[in-house]
Order: sequence, then C-alpha cells, then structure tokens
Amino acid sequence: MKKKSIQASIFLIVMLFLISISAYSQNNANIKDKCIIVLDVQNYSTLNSKIPSQELIENINSIIEKTDSDNIVYIKTLHKVLYLTLKGFSAGVDTLGMELDNRLNVVNNNIVLKHDKNAFAEKELTDFLQKNNFKDVVIIGLMAEWCVKESLIGGNDLGYNMYFVPEAIIGKSEKNKEKILSKLMEKGIKQLSINELIK
Repeated sequence: MKKKSIQASIFLIVMLFLISISAYSQNNANIKDKCIIVLDVQNYSTLNSKIPSQELIENINSIIEKTDSDNIVYIKTLHKVLYLTLKGFSAGVDTLGMELDNRLNVVNNNIVLKHDKNAFAEKELTDFLQKNNFKDVVIIGLMAEWCVKESLIGGNDLGYNMYFVPEAIIGKSEKNKEKILSKLMEKGIKQLSINELIK
C-alpha cells in the first residue's frame, strides 16, 4: 500500500512539472507573436526635465532586448512649428524634437511617422501589422493620457488584442497613469507586467 502511495506521489510530481513547463513555453510563444510598439520616445518629450525618462527608457530597452527585432515598430510624432521670420510666419518641422531619444535601443528601420494621437490612424502601421499577421499588439512609451490611450483604443476598435506594460509607460503623474490604465482595462485592453516580457 505504501509503495502505491509513493508511486502516485511521484506520478503527480512529474505531471505537475510537465504542466508547468508546457504553460511556461506557451506563455513565451505568445509573447513572441506580439508586436511591440514604442510610442513617441522622442527628444521633444524625454528631454523635458519634468518627465522622469531614464527609468522609462531602461524598462523599454529591456523589453526591446528580449523581443525579435522584426516585431518592433517605433512611432514618432511629427512636431510642426511656426517660425517667425522678417517676412512673417512660416510653418516647419521641429527635426531635433522629432528624433528618437539617443538612449533608446533602436534595432531596425521600422519607424512610422504619425500625425494624430492615435497611431492606428496611420496606414503605414496597419499595413505593417497586416503584412506580418500580428493580432496582438503591445504599446509602450508616452504619454498615458494622450497617445498611449488613444492608440490602445484605436487598435482595440480595429479588432487587435491590445496590451500595455505599466512599467514602460509614463503619464503626467503615477496616479493619473493608473487611473487611465484602469479605464482602458474596463474596455478589454489587457495589462502585461514587464517581468512577463523580459524573463
């Protein structure tokens, strides 16, 4: 009787081990199938002394390092400016402000310019996602109150499975960011922890 009990215990331990390995590999496979969108990590915003960008960029870089480079898209907002000249006003683009922060790990040329808060309004982005058969999209970057929120909602409205990583998103304040992200979860947008992406 004791021998059967020991055999049953060993069998149970082996089964639990195999199940945990299977769950771990499935989780990793799911992460590999996601597109990571790095949103608006540009000089225009990150050089602003009020934004604590160093930790944000370190978290974003740690996600980039663990992601297939083909699965990453960098989104840059086009910053239009008015110049005052002797002849009057003229419109232009703030090229320095538009540059990606030089601390950011840029691993490919998948860079999309956006003209709207919602990155999914850009055909270049939606074409890229369709061409590569991405259904799951993770947004990281800034700012929670504007472009992150609008892009998560925009992707969700188009039928993508949208995710965000709180540790890789910044807002005007931590409290404000948490409030926005909670409201997004009510709309069916999912949260991933940074540990799920970098393990």
